[in-house]
Amino acid sequence: MTKPLFILLFCVFVLSSCNKEELNLSTLKVEVLTYSGMCGTILLKIDSLNTQLDSTKLVCQTNKALIKRETSTEKFNRMKQYVSTLNLMNFKNSSCARCTDGVDYIFKLTMDDKSNEFSISRNMSADFGNKEKFEELLLFIDTFNNP
Repeated sequence: MTKPLFILLFCVFVLSSCNKEELNLSTLKVEVLTYSGMCGTILLKIDSLNTQLDSTKLVCQTNKALIKRETSTEKFNRMKQYVSTLNLMNFKNSSCARCTDGVDYIFKLTMDDKSNEFSISRNMSADFGNKEKFEELLLFIDTFNNP
């Protein structure tokens, strides 16, 4: 009788000690490479302190710029919220549609020693999971892309 009780208590202890990995969102670094079809790319880098926007490789626009500024706390918190809500550190997608719709977003997220890369097309299919939230994320990213 004591042996099964001991095994049960041991299992409960082991299972309760296995906690879910906590993400330290304050160390989040985001790089987004926006491919604009034939026009070139825009590179956006965001961390808790600085935001850098490099649109110097665009060939279709005259307002090219390399802009560095302090990261807005509000925008950084909103970015962290998207990372958490959409589970972006574990998100996998490698779709490529820049020849179809003209715009793809290649994300590289880094947090502590973990990183994740994925792409999202501006023109997501109807069966793309959580499509509305991802469209909202892309609109948010576009707010950085206006020099």
